Amino acid sequence: MRTKAVVVMMLSALSGCGGEATFRGKNVSGWREQLREGDVDGRRQAALALWEIGPSASAAVADLVACLKDTDVDVRLNAAGALGSIGPKAAEAAPALSEALRDENAGVRDTAAAALGKVQAADPEAIAALADALKDKEPAVRIRAAYALGELGVEAADAEPALLEALKDPDGQFHGAVVDALSKVAPEE
Repeated sequence: MRTKAVVVMMLSALSGCGGEATFRGKNVSGWREQLREGDVDGRRQAALALWEIGPSASAAVADLVACLKDTDVDVRLNAAGALGSIGPKAAEAAPALSEALRDENAGVRDTAAAALGKVQAADPEAIAALADALKDKEPAVRIRAAYALGELGVEAADAEPALLEALKDPDGQFHGAVVDALSKVAPEE
């Protein structure tokens, strides 16, 4: 019985070799199909699965970008998180993530800010959107935007004036995030 369990585990591990990444028995193509054709619960689950798969889900970037406009807040949030987990391979999603920083839901805005830092897309639109997010009404979004600018480092130097202005905010946690971002965006020479 023990040998059978070991063989099953080995076969499960090998089944992903040389092919698409899988999560809960479904490959990226299967999750993409569910993202495009599933009901709300299916789209939520698919975006979350692609978030878990991470960089190996890069083939799903266009589908995830489309989901940033979904009517369901959880689909939008999970899509933003999945794009962030894909990382630099999702840099083409920066304009859509920048737009998601204006979503009505603070969780989506927060996740989109984090994703922009992780995809490392230092385009002017993304930097401007993150700089604007430093003024978001929700503290968590402001903090996440500051950290995302810091992740972009000197590529986000255009955000230095906005970060300096953000230092006036009395929120201690936000202040710390801004100081951290400034140390990376405009390091002392």
